[in-house]
Amino acid sequence: MFRRVFVPLDGSRLAESALPAAVELARHLGARVTVFHALERSAPATVHGERHLTAEGEARAYLAEVASWVAQRGITVETQLETEALDAAASIASKAGGEGADLVVTALDLIAVDDAILEDAARLEPTALRTLDAIHLASALALGEALGAVVTYDTRLETGARAAGLATVTPR
Repeated sequence: MFRRVFVPLDGSRLAESALPAAVELARHLGARVTVFHALERSAPATVHGERHLTAEGEARAYLAEVASWVAQRGITVETQLETEALDAAASIASKAGGEGADLVVTALDLIAVDDAILEDAARLEPTALRTLDAIHLASALALGEALGAVVTYDTRLETGARAAGLATVTPR
């Protein structure tokens, strides 16, 4: 079902935080990974507080380094570079679709499990949720519209997420 994992990167540590999850998903699914970068014509000098990749040679070298890291983990990987992108987001969507990507994995962010998350978890329905499932679901809900879907193999968490109105994905 999921055979191609697409990972757009901008050279920042934040974007690279998606790589371990993409590798583990690819390993579990038997999928290959495509790492992608779009060179924007009017790119900002920095992205996420770091220097932005704006030169073609630099971007190719960066993608080769990332691909080597992925390959060292036993995953089939390829690189794609868009050299004349007008809009990075549109380029990512177009290239992922054109490559037949089944899954796009982007930057991951950590959520602190603070008192507010724990309190929200305690109030969640259905009450059949186990403690960690409730904490995961409360964390997902805290992301709001930034969350695309909850990826889970756990039936209780999937049921709880759907009951809360969240999209779920269970790769097979």
